[in-house]
Amino acid sequence: MGLAETYALATIGGVIINVLLTKMVADWFAGPEMMTAMALFVISWPVGIGLGLLTLGPLAATTGWPLVMDVTAAICAISLVLVA
Repeated sequence: MGLAETYALATIGGVIINVLLTKMVADWFAGPEMMTAMALFVISWPVGIGLGLLTLGPLAATTGWPLVMDVTAAICAISLVLVA
C-alpha cells in the first residue's frame, strides 16, 4: 500500500477485514465466551484509532505517508502470524 497512489485500496480492505473478523469471532467463540471476545474485538477499534493518532501522525509528518502505510502493513502481518 505504501506504493499506491490512492486510498481506495485501503478503504476496501478495511471494510472487508472488519466483516471477516466479526465473522471469525462469531465462529470461534460460543455462549458467554462470545460476549467477552466480541467486547474485546469491538474495543480494539477505538484503542487502535487512539494509538494511530498518537504515533502515525507524527511519523507521517516527518517521513511521509507511504512509510506510515508500510509500518501499518507490517504490524498487521505480525498480528496475522500471531493469530495463526
